[in-house]
Amino acid sequence: MIPMEQTKISELSNLLKVASHYDATVSSTTLCLWVKSGSSSDPLGKNGLAHLLEHTLFGAYSHTHRSDIYSGIVNREFTLTAFTELENTCFVINFINRDKLQACVDVLWNIFSGTWLSEQGLIDAKSDICKEIDTLSQDKDETLFDSLNAICFPKQSYGRPIAGSYKTISELQIEDLQDFLKQEYVAANTLICMAGNIEHQQLVDCVDNKFATLPFLSKCLVGAPQWGGGVKKLEQEDNQTRVAISLAFKASSARDYYLFWLASYILAAETVTGFQGALNLNSSDRRDLFIYPEFLSNLGRMNFYFRVQSSNGVAVIDKIRYQLRSNTRTKLTNLIAQLKQSDIKQFLQSIELKNSKLEHLTMCLSHYQLLPSDVPLPHAHIEMQDSLISILESLYTPDLEAIAYTA
Repeated sequence: MIPMEQTKISELSNLLKVASHYDATVSSTTLCLWVKSGSSSDPLGKNGLAHLLEHTLFGAYSHTHRSDIYSGIVNREFTLTAFTELENTCFVINFINRDKLQACVDVLWNIFSGTWLSEQGLIDAKSDICKEIDTLSQDKDETLFDSLNAICFPKQSYGRPIAGSYKTISELQIEDLQDFLKQEYVAANTLICMAGNIEHQQLVDCVDNKFATLPFLSKCLVGAPQWGGGVKKLEQEDNQTRVAISLAFKASSARDYYLFWLASYILAAETVTGFQGALNLNSSDRRDLFIYPEFLSNLGRMNFYFRVQSSNGVAVIDKIRYQLRSNTRTKLTNLIAQLKQSDIKQFLQSIELKNSKLEHLTMCLSHYQLLPSDVPLPHAHIEMQDSLISILESLYTPDLEAIAYTA
């Protein structure tokens, strides 16, 4: 008898991993193709290549030239979404049943293998992405974080917009996509994950039918990003001051995942001695304060975003710097003591990694080579108080701060 819930991992002979979380109580199943390659793998001068490839892999979609994949989407034979991140590209098919699983795996194979790459598909994808770039350029927060990323990772693909620029997109050719696909879309660099009410072995069999033919190839590793730092003021008309800050950190193990999230929670806590008190944020402004960690393969960073009703961005930044600089052990011990254990427990529950969540399953296997349930979840913040204080004390290094703000 199959248990009500179970999570399993298999590996093909070419090192492609297949993982699934089975839950007999849910009504539908979601399937994901996860390639451990994103915009950070874009060659310099070809920014936007990974993102453009993701769009072009669907094939042509104009009325006169439409690939089978786009026909399937239009005719609602399946629901397919995709996105490109700094270090990953993902394709997701929702609402799958047992009878359609092989057909959906075949769709992912056609995407992965580049079956529908074509000149017309490239033209269509470029048109879409140029519209996307235009929309993003009107977004004040997007512009702010693009500037921040360029400060964090100067003259590197990590610091360039995922969508690329009008110039780089216009210059990319079908041969660039084909070369990138051949180099990055390899078995050892790929996960196929599923969450829902279909058994693991059925997924393995379906994947094996297509993906087992891939040769064993190693991906060319991207070098670790080199951290920059600096301050940049953006001149843009706004009735608010927007400030974005990144502070680099080293996260050495899966255990650090929850520690850095707890650190962000402590920094953002509603206490008089915390950031909210220092910035004099009222109840309506608090929704515009965000502090959160971001984990990359070789580096992490704590991101701070503030949007406040102030015309003096420099004054806001000085207050933030003072708060970070004054993170002494005594102050942090007192700050942590003000937090309720029940509130911290509730926060941990809200960010807890779960095997049943497809995005958690793929992220943990890709980043930590662990199931979400194997990433150690702390049970009490008092037990790790010293670790948290060490993180918070060492987070701020003035020479390495990266700050972007609006005038």
